Amino acid sequence: MKSSRLVFVMVRSTRRQLKFLRTRLGRIIRDIRHKIDGHTVLEARFYVSIAEMVNGVRSRLVASKASARYSPA
Repeated sequence: MKSSRLVFVMVRSTRRQLKFLRTRLGRIIRDIRHKIDGHTVLEARFYVSIAEMVNGVRSRLVASKASARYSPA
């Protein structure tokens, strides 16, 4: 009983930390967009780097889901 409660608390704490990090990342991206507003070269480079980062995260997630789905039990 105690171990399941501990796992629940750890998961909740991890989700809270992840939400905090996502919020902070969003604020940083917003600030960078405001600072480079009007500089077309910088805007293009920034958006390309963001797109590559998001694509990399998605590809890792798909790979981990596929390996988890087809792993032997």
